[in-house]
This record gives sequence, C-alpha cells and structure tokens, in this order.
Amino acid sequence: MTLAILGHSFEDEIAAAKALNCSVAKIKDCIARNCIHLYGYARGLRPHRSIPITIRGQNYASAEMACEVLGVSPNTISAAKARGTLDNVGIGQGKHGRHMPRMKPVPFEWDGTLYPSIRDASRETGIPLSRFKAVRKMDFAC
Repeated sequence: MTLAILGHSFEDEIAAAKALNCSVAKIKDCIARNCIHLYGYARGLRPHRSIPITIRGQNYASAEMACEVLGVSPNTISAAKARGTLDNVGIGQGKHGRHMPRMKPVPFEWDGTLYPSIRDASRETGIPLSRFKAVRKMDFAC
C-alpha cells in the first residue's frame, strides 16, 4: 500500500512513521480517520516550504529560500502571505520609520490580460481591488 503525505510517497505505514518521526499507531489512526493527507501540518511539514513564491516580481524556489535571500524569518513570510502583503517583505522600515518607500508596480495577470499593476487591473475591469487581492492571497495559499 503506497501512502501519499504532503506530496511525499511512502511504501507503507512503517516507512512513513520513520520519515515523519512519529509512531506507526499515529499514522494508522490518521488513515482510519481519513485525514492522512493532512498529517504533518502540526509537525512543521508544511507544503508551502516547497512551493515556489514570488515577491516583488522575483521568483524563489520556496519560502525558506526567500527567507534566506531577503534576510527575514519564516514567520515574516507566513504573516505577510496571510495579510496579502508579500511585496513589502524584506524592504525594511525605511529612513522614516514605518513609512514604506514607493515600490515599482508588480505586473498582474487577469483573464489572460497582463496589467501593469493590480490597481490598474481593478480600474480597467471595474472589479473591486479587494477581490483581486483576495484572489492573489488565495493563489499564494495554494
């Protein structure tokens, strides 16, 4: 029986338990409750660590790599992703305290059309900016 847990395949319960550093009973319990695909979230094996992430138009192989390059903690990336403010990560507070410097607009694609920024997409389509931000936030969560 092959098990798939957070994108990793294991031959059986014993191999999964060894790899995830838990008991075989815990793996069997998750299988019985039909939640084996979620096992690992509480153990820090979150799938976003291997998912590519884009910050200010720069693509990173994972959130961990972005943390190293930008000099921020993983919690900073996670919190910014939840707030929908990933483009502000790693730029510092600026010389005026909490005021953020102006950034170049990040291109935004909607329905096959590329717009210079998310704000321009909102203006041209008539769709509220909050809806675009929610869609962007959902894309980062996946």
